[in-house]
Amino acid sequence: EAEQPARPARIDAPPAPPVQVTPAADDLRRAGMSGQQYSVEISVGVIEKLAGLRKPVPKPAAPVLGSPFAYGGNPEVIALAKNDATLSKALATSQRVGSVLLKQEEQEVVAVKKLTQDLLKKHNYPAQDVPCGSAREAVLACYAANPEDSLKCSEQVASYSECAGRVYNEYVKRVNAARRG
Repeated sequence: EAEQPARPARIDAPPAPPVQVTPAADDLRRAGMSGQQYSVEISVGVIEKLAGLRKPVPKPAAPVLGSPFAYGGNPEVIALAKNDATLSKALATSQRVGSVLLKQEEQEVVAVKKLTQDLLKKHNYPAQDVPCGSAREAVLACYAANPEDSLKCSEQVASYSECAGRVYNEYVKRVNAARRG
């Protein structure tokens, strides 16, 4: 068996300053960099890596969904992540139900509009003028013209009141006649 060469032990001394290497003029000329300042700094860590004394530190992998370190170890988030499949299924079901409800709502709106139109056709009453409208307008105009002295409008108010009483009496007579007849 061939003997493995002994690996040098890692130096546990404080880090040395980087070594500066200045390439020879011939090397710079070959690289097309003649006349330029050029230096390379090699740290002890680079030398140790090249010699195999230091292994590169692996970067931590992204936390796996459901691992205790995922999302900073928040137990609520971890529990939600474990139930992710359940939540996704519930969300899909909710969306299906929502779309069915929206379709049903559209059908209900159409049905209500149709019923409204049928009722309007069946119970269509012609628009009527407001009773005593001209007397009312006369009172309002008088009040606008006499904001400081509303007593000047007493004739217009009396006329409006008389008209309202007459319309009321006519209504009562119609209702009583309808009840008897």
